[in-house]
Amino acid sequence: MAKGTQTDGGVAKGAHTDGFGKSGVENIPDHVGREDSPEFRRARRTLHRMVKAAGTQWYGPEPVQAHHGGSIWLHDGRGWFMVLNEAGCEWSAQFCADPAKIDKLRQNAARVVAGFPDTLDRLAALGYDGATPLHTPVTDERSLRRFVDSVWNACVPIPAPFHTGTISATTPHAAGEHNYPKPITDIEHFRRDDFVLFVTDPITDAPVAVTPLGFRGSGDGRVRLAWAPGDHPLGRRLARAEHRGQAVILAPGHPLARQAFELQG
Repeated sequence: MAKGTQTDGGVAKGAHTDGFGKSGVENIPDHVGREDSPEFRRARRTLHRMVKAAGTQWYGPEPVQAHHGGSIWLHDGRGWFMVLNEAGCEWSAQFCADPAKIDKLRQNAARVVAGFPDTLDRLAALGYDGATPLHTPVTDERSLRRFVDSVWNACVPIPAPFHTGTISATTPHAAGEHNYPKPITDIEHFRRDDFVLFVTDPITDAPVAVTPLGFRGSGDGRVRLAWAPGDHPLGRRLARAEHRGQAVILAPGHPLARQAFELQG
């Protein structure tokens, strides 16, 4: 196998936090070349208040960053929770976004929120105007920016490693959604603790992702290659296999399979 390239690991440099009173910590996402809008700053402050009230979060506890991932925050009378829209618009993607298509996301969010009538009043109690971006049609640059930076899109609460991080020897679980496919990063949040999703190719030191072929106790020690960098030999092998409608299966004795199950003894 030819040598490939490796991305240096770690959480993106430059990320920092600002405190605000006793209600939590406000994270400043580290996006190069981005100037946070007033709309986003208001939404982010509200996010931390909702996270504090909601308690345990799917992606992990505070400190969290606000990810433009299609958030729809809801209150059902018992507490805050979040669901995801059909798509999320990243901050940088707004500049190529079709307002009419973003408006379809707004309409979808509005239909969801209509099923939870406490939501807008609860947001208002937190000092946030959720009604304006939710109910104003997206027709131009101003209305598009307002919706994209609102709690109806920009407030998926993700700790920095799972937002902008990269896998390395020192950060083996920092699978940031900006750097790895979401179907793979999702696995990191629901896998068994003793299964290693991201393993290291011993020849190139590059991280790749594998999944088991059988349930626990099946005795099947093989793994399926789930993801590898596109310019990596394993990435090219995976692309060729998928083009043929096939999978890349690695035998139990393969170094990547052994790494995947090494915590299971």
